[in-house]
Amino acid sequence: MKKYLILFLPVFLWKCTSPGNTVTILDPVTACQENVVRTGLDILLEDYSDYLKGKTIGLVTNHTGISRK
Repeated sequence: MKKYLILFLPVFLWKCTSPGNTVTILDPVTACQENVVRTGLDILLEDYSDYLKGKTIGLVTNHTGISRK
């Protein structure tokens, strides 16, 4: 039994670690300008700017807060 295990184990480990079929991407997808990620600040300023007119507001954010503009 040990003899078969010693013969079988290296073959099993080799098959488990060897890469299978590799995939080659022929036509990579290009980024579309229409699908732009909008931050919460961008949505607030563009879509709900009527709520902000004539008001004084304060915005609390952390150091990673960014806007598109």
